[in-house]
Amino acid sequence: MLRAVLCVCLLASASAARSRSRSDESVESKEDISIEEVSKESGSAEDESSEEYGVNRPQSPTQISSNEEVSGAKVFRVSIKDKNDERDFERIRSKTFIDMLHRSKSDVDILVRPSTYEKTKDLLRSANLDYEILIDNLGKRIELENPAISEETAELVGRQGHKLTFEHYHRVEDQHGYLDYLAETYKDYVTLESIGTSHEGRELKLIKISSGYPNASAIWIDGGIHAREWIASATVLHIVRELTEYRDNLPEEMKQVDYYVVPMVNPDGYEFSHSAYRNRLWRKNRAPGSGSCQGVDLNRNYGYKWGGKGTSNYKCSDIFRGAGPNSEPETKAVANYIGKKKPEIQGFLTFHSYGQYILYPWGYDKKLPPDYEDLQRVGDIAAQRIKEKQGVKYKVGNSANMLYAAAGAADDWAKAYGKVKYTYTVELRDEGSYGFVIPSSEITACGKDGFEVVRAVAEALVKTSG
Repeated sequence: MLRAVLCVCLLASASAARSRSRSDESVESKEDISIEEVSKESGSAEDESSEEYGVNRPQSPTQISSNEEVSGAKVFRVSIKDKNDERDFERIRSKTFIDMLHRSKSDVDILVRPSTYEKTKDLLRSANLDYEILIDNLGKRIELENPAISEETAELVGRQGHKLTFEHYHRVEDQHGYLDYLAETYKDYVTLESIGTSHEGRELKLIKISSGYPNASAIWIDGGIHAREWIASATVLHIVRELTEYRDNLPEEMKQVDYYVVPMVNPDGYEFSHSAYRNRLWRKNRAPGSGSCQGVDLNRNYGYKWGGKGTSNYKCSDIFRGAGPNSEPETKAVANYIGKKKPEIQGFLTFHSYGQYILYPWGYDKKLPPDYEDLQRVGDIAAQRIKEKQGVKYKVGNSANMLYAAAGAADDWAKAYGKVKYTYTVELRDEGSYGFVIPSSEITACGKDGFEVVRAVAEALVKTSG
């Protein structure tokens, strides 16, 4: 009897997997282009990377055991020049505990705890892997990233009807308070609604900024899907300010587009990352679990190519994909809302950090959508404007090729199921000197970077519809 039940369960699981595969194929264009084909046409071949630095092996989330240990923690950047380096790096990871914070085709940033510092150095040197220390004292960086608000500033800001500033990272209550203020102050074109609640019951607030034009195209903007990326939600709120409080100064094309904005997709994880220094680098949501084996990576939980490369089925992993596609209330809320707005939403921007990239699908594998040239062109326009105005370089390209494969991501889902034309993941400043603990003094600069991406997409939509 037990054997029969097991067989039935296995058959059901296999059937579900085939069903997901067929469903993915139905939305994936038959005209998708492989990176290799484009490389051959352009005369530049890219090296195939191995299994993304072992992301499918069990690994613990970046949660440090005590506040004291944070002070001695460091961030190394390890150079990965070829497949031999990748193999050697994986061998090191099998010998000592290492948290990966960020990776690209040429290097990987790792969190090194005091207890493993000497061993990690010895292992890297023995493997002839070059490395540099990006952050010598993580605790000191955390102390300095978000100075306390002075009483004078708090009193001055409070008179405005909200507590939000753009010189500090604010908690969810202040962020939502700002959205409430905008909806009350600019009733002619701003509305506010809750599209769902998180695991811990926090609202997922969405602000709509209307153009007033009938049948206008719309852009979706979100941030804060990863808890530790504080700059992402702050940047989105800065963009919201430009679209509302400074609406009269907007380029004409931006006034002809509607905007749906969720500045904080992962409020539970964000609040947890504020709770103690040792939790500062928490990435996931706060889905129930035990100890550090809690939470789901929301950017691996979306329903397109769910469970593929760059994800883990290990609950303690920072890239745990969850029990199933859109299993989390946060991803389900976003997916349901965008699904109701097809085909109105034709721009999708999700803000992250760090690295300074403007990335487009596909992320699940090294494949390009048939309209990748349009995506590259609009991304290039945004990057060029950022460079001219801000003096900062953003790289533009396909996410799987420029960084690594990651299935179940928001941008892939928006492109495949949401049928969104211009879909991007924007990795904000910096390139690693501060990483996830970039000072709050950089909010305005990142906000200006993000604004140029929104502007480029808005212009493309108006041009297309006109």
